[in-house]
Amino acid sequence: MINHVTVHVPPETLNDPALLTFMTMLRMEEVKPDDPFEHGWEVRWFKNKAAEPPAQTYLHLVAGEHMNHHGFVQDVLCLGHICIDAVEVDMVRQIARQMGWLERDSGSGRIWLNFYNLRVEVRP
Repeated sequence: MINHVTVHVPPETLNDPALLTFMTMLRMEEVKPDDPFEHGWEVRWFKNKAAEPPAQTYLHLVAGEHMNHHGFVQDVLCLGHICIDAVEVDMVRQIARQMGWLERDSGSGRIWLNFYNLRVEVRP
């Protein structure tokens, strides 16, 4: 069972008011960080509104450069994409197009969104 997926994002991502709009459009809601485990990192957590534990997977966004345990800056991992389904694709397509987040519309019903380095495939 996957508990969460961590995505490294540029610092401005977490402070952009549009992040909450983007996540709400994807039917995700923000949850309070589990502070004892954050160790001072700037983070935001989101979960799927429809899923119930234990089938709940969280999205953990972490901002900035990251130091490994030797004190060196680690490479920021590249994200391929997060795939979601069970949303109203036409509504998401319309909002994403208006906000400039629509990266690609394949014509097959699937669309790809891009917000900073968060890339999302939306399936019908």
